[in-house]
Amino acid sequence: MVLDWITGYKPTWPGGPTIGLGLYTHPVADFIVEGALIVVGALLYGRTLPPRRRPWIDVSVMLGALLALQLAIDIAHMMKKSLPKC
Repeated sequence: MVLDWITGYKPTWPGGPTIGLGLYTHPVADFIVEGALIVVGALLYGRTLPPRRRPWIDVSVMLGALLALQLAIDIAHMMKKSLPKC
């Protein structure tokens, strides 16, 4: 819920007050914040992998895919403002 407060603008419960900074309405800022969270998450995940010759390839592919997906969503949201993000 804390991370949703940073990027979204969502109700706390059905019929309850909405909270959040509303970064979804600013796709560039949203990509920067969510991209940073994706990078941190990938780095933390990479540290949990067992040591082997090239574990960074797995993490790099996952990181690239997640960032590409986030970028595609933010571009789509920029092009069509009425597109719901959440």
